[in-house]
Amino acid sequence: MTAGNGPDFHLTPNGWAAADVLAGRPDGFVDELLKGQGWEEFLCIGDPNGDLYMESWRRHYEDKPTEYLLQVGNVNESGPFMVVDNFPELMDLFTRWAPAVQAAATAGVVRDLTNSDLSAYGFVEIIAARAAHGAGPGREELITTQRNRDAARRAEMAKARTAKTTAESGDWPPSGPASPAPGAIS
Repeated sequence: MTAGNGPDFHLTPNGWAAADVLAGRPDGFVDELLKGQGWEEFLCIGDPNGDLYMESWRRHYEDKPTEYLLQVGNVNESGPFMVVDNFPELMDLFTRWAPAVQAAATAGVVRDLTNSDLSAYGFVEIIAARAAHGAGPGREELITTQRNRDAARRAEMAKARTAKTTAESGDWPPSGPASPAPGAIS
């Protein structure tokens, strides 16, 4: 792996090279910034609100192959973006990280099962509620509550990502979008 000036990485035939996916980390939600650069959500493995997950994006071009982006993170923070030039490279990264994501998910379930504190949204409580109400009158309320909880966690995660990228850019308090760095991926 080659270290460089960019906070992210691009897999090249010679190994990993520095990259700057968000071109200087301008202010804003990461998801919105990526969509503004032509990226679209592709595949997510693991729970973005959990201990570990992998999220990928893809960007189509008319004149060259589709490009892929992968980020590994947890509910509190995300790692650097990893850019790969083709689908097999993306799947190779997923294959390498999947055991860690699976282990984190399993550890989270065990933690929830052995936790003596009751939580309105704990794993055991949700399973018990589904057993009691899943096929009956409380099912729609459970679904709505879960969707609202997931949306709130995604919003919190997006805010945390934004705060992290703003802090990493050294631009605090925010002063507006930065100019793209020379050689940045756009």
